[in-house]
Amino acid sequence: MLQSHLPPHWINRAMMKHVSLGILLLTASLARAESTGYAAPRLDATSYRGDPWRNKDGSYRYSLELGGGVALPAGATKKYQNTAGGFRLGGGYNLNRRLGIMLQYDFNNFGVPNSLLQHLPSAGDNYTGRVHLWSLTAAPVVQLLRSDGASVYLTGGGGFYRKLVKFDTTTKGCNPDGGCLNFPTYAGGDSNNAGGVSLGLGAAKKIAFESKVRVFAEARYVWIANTGGHPGIHADIANKRTGYFPILIGLKW
Repeated sequence: MLQSHLPPHWINRAMMKHVSLGILLLTASLARAESTGYAAPRLDATSYRGDPWRNKDGSYRYSLELGGGVALPAGATKKYQNTAGGFRLGGGYNLNRRLGIMLQYDFNNFGVPNSLLQHLPSAGDNYTGRVHLWSLTAAPVVQLLRSDGASVYLTGGGGFYRKLVKFDTTTKGCNPDGGCLNFPTYAGGDSNNAGGVSLGLGAAKKIAFESKVRVFAEARYVWIANTGGHPGIHADIANKRTGYFPILIGLKW
């Protein structure tokens, strides 16, 4: 297996830079297309009248999305959460070519830095920690620029976020025959429910001219108002206010 020798924060910055550059390049190309008359044609309002799947302007009324990527902790969150892998499932309704709303389920699996694991009781017992963060949110989508095959959009919204912190340690178990195995054992945890908001930019492009399927790339900033709970390192991590940048690549229908 190949391993990168670059520090993790360099990799995170490079990923953010590449996604941002891609969105900016697509924005510039769409702006040029609109200025030169190559944007999506305006359809007659009667073209799709009576079609249950389309709006009068020809846009599809319903939308689905599936994507995956990484979530990069921001600000103080970097002290108690490592980079996460995650995914999103979403579905929504488009009012017209420019405006829609999505209902989205997101899940991210963050690690816990070793510097925090050392503060756990009996820290030498090989502790590991995970922060599972899932959310159910509503996110309006505004198409800033759109051609017949590509678009750049602004999105964001808010909703419910649940954060679960879990710690495991290694325990040795032996049978009467003398065989022993090491297996993970739950060593503590906590959880927190809170409201949160997000805001970001995305870009999408059809995989073929006549296809409804589009590849998309999206970057947001998410802020969650975690607070409260009882004292202790498990609760401290769960109840810290959370900020991170989810970067996703996937498909939209």
